[in-house]
Amino acid sequence: MTRLFLDTEFSGLTQQAELLSVALIDENHNWFYGVFDEPDWTQLSSWHQEHVVPYLAFSAEEYMDLPGEGTYLKLDRRNVMEGLMQWLSKYEKVQIWADVPAYDWVLFCELFGGALSLPKPIHYVVRDLATLLEAKGYDVDVDRWGLAFGGAEVVKSSDGRGDDLSPDPSYESVAPPPDSAKERGDVTFTTLLGDFDSAPNGLVKHNALGDAWAGMEVLKKLLANPGNV
Repeated sequence: MTRLFLDTEFSGLTQQAELLSVALIDENHNWFYGVFDEPDWTQLSSWHQEHVVPYLAFSAEEYMDLPGEGTYLKLDRRNVMEGLMQWLSKYEKVQIWADVPAYDWVLFCELFGGALSLPKPIHYVVRDLATLLEAKGYDVDVDRWGLAFGGAEVVKSSDGRGDDLSPDPSYESVAPPPDSAKERGDVTFTTLLGDFDSAPNGLVKHNALGDAWAGMEVLKKLLANPGNV
């Protein structure tokens, strides 16, 4: 069964929440990223305007700089859904993981008409990274990007669980060059040293693709140390 990590950006923590973007990535860094062009981004909260809206869409240059193999769409809901179904069709069986997925999972299922209408490869139970982190002895609020790419201050349990999830020395966080097309304010991009040819690679927090990528890296590290539970 293939593990995919899901992340979304959405309009708010209410029952009226709308999807703004959706991302899925597998363990080999094959990814899908869709941005919905129907919501009126100008009506979103000030937090969204500062932290989410500037990073939703990729320019052609930014798309070409992204690592891994991926599909990027910026279309209406129906076309993003159809593109996602086509992308999923290459997998026989899929296990979805997400981080605190209460909203992500419901909104993801609604793309297809509800949980009973999910594409055939997807198992109907979503797995939660936050629960796995807590079971491994980590503070549930630990910085996922720090765990994924290095530099996290990890809060361990009293029995020392968590020692095996130290920052990977092959990762380094750097600021983009001043003339970078990706520089938008006080943002740190992540350079993946040794794994990818294109660096910095354009991944950023509060972008669904960036957060899904970070989540998958944390998940792989946790699952590589099953004895910690």
